Amino acid sequence: MSRARSRLLVAGLSTTALIVPATASARVEHAPTRPLCGEAVCTTGQLRARVRTLRRKVVHLRDERGLLQIRLRPAHLEGTTAELAVERSVWLHRLADVREKKPLWRTLARWDDWMCIHGHEGAWNDPNGPYHGGLQMNSGFMATYGGDLLERYGTADHWPPAAQVAVAERAYDARGFSPWPNTARACGVL
Repeated sequence: MSRARSRLLVAGLSTTALIVPATASARVEHAPTRPLCGEAVCTTGQLRARVRTLRRKVVHLRDERGLLQIRLRPAHLEGTTAELAVERSVWLHRLADVREKKPLWRTLARWDDWMCIHGHEGAWNDPNGPYHGGLQMNSGFMATYGGDLLERYGTADHWPPAAQVAVAERAYDARGFSPWPNTARACGVL
């Protein structure tokens, strides 16, 4: 037996795989698909719970990456198990989309400006009112530019840092750096 053939046999390969033409039809064995909910048969309650969990993951990852421009609809939790299975796949697809997108800190041209302003303001989790978070947002500012996050997480000191910057970027579109007059001057952006 040749050395090459003995290496193939040791590796668990047969030499017939090497001589079969590429055009030959081969039976493809697919790995068994995982059940939707960890059980052989899913109940509607289990699928609803799975959809809720997936949506929560999508929203959390979107906020953590500062991708607030991605709008997410509420999850559809009513319907048959087949409709809930489709809803589950919709949210799996959205999770993959959010994972694929570059985070705000990799795409925002003013990211360094915001980090400079943050360096002269409070910690990202600064809870001392009337200003909260790393960019020191008051309640009116949070309600105007980050109402969705205010409703979901509470005050800005509970928001992920990239979400705080994304909300500040919303305000920048309307007001520039004027809400941070002293620190923006210190950073040379105002």
